[in-house]
Amino acid sequence: MMILILLLGISLLFITIGCIINVSNAPYLLHHYQKLKEEEKKQFDLQAYTRSFRKYHLFLGITLLFITMALVYLFGLNAVLLLFVLYPALAYSSSIWSNTKYLKIFNKRWDRILIISMLPILAVFILGLQENKLNLHPDKIKVEGYHGEEIAPSEIRSVELVHQLPEIRYKKNGFGMKRVRKGYFKTGDSETVKLILNTDKKPYLLFTKKNGERIYFSANEKSSAELYRELKEKMPGLQYK
Repeated sequence: MMILILLLGISLLFITIGCIINVSNAPYLLHHYQKLKEEEKKQFDLQAYTRSFRKYHLFLGITLLFITMALVYLFGLNAVLLLFVLYPALAYSSSIWSNTKYLKIFNKRWDRILIISMLPILAVFILGLQENKLNLHPDKIKVEGYHGEEIAPSEIRSVELVHQLPEIRYKKNGFGMKRVRKGYFKTGDSETVKLILNTDKKPYLLFTKKNGERIYFSANEKSSAELYRELKEKMPGLQYK
């Protein structure tokens, strides 16, 4: 329920901005217009820009509402939070670039700043969605990809198949969506566990280290049951449950 209220509030904000701006109040409400010099204002087609500004914010508010509701249903809250960062930033960046026709000497530095600020977020999103591979070597288990690691057999207390994850309260560090979660997460018992889940299909592989750390793993390409059998064949010395 809270996420729907949040979506509605942000979408209504953009829609409200699109409704209240007009030629009469634009000179007082548009911050970047107020900062222009008189000579620059003469080059600015305020009426055309205001019309474009209104349509753009109405479109942004309506599409943001429908897209975010779809993402909540398909991928969960984390995908929506990512959209809240990327979608308005991309939209405003696009708006700034396209509206340079209204002001010949318009400064594009904010366009570049928006694009640069989005790159780290976009990089995490791309890396997080890439498949982690579980590779078995004689002297180690290597999980490749985002938040992957190498585990020596001597570090492992047990390996087992589990059909349930612990209650996850929030993400501490990493990437999280409805079906894909990678990184460190806090449980309902205030324990920190590591999830490297490329899918939410059960069961999951659970590696428990001798230091108490737990790592849950799942792959798209192979089922956890198949990976479990491969582990038993190639590393019979481990403790299996």
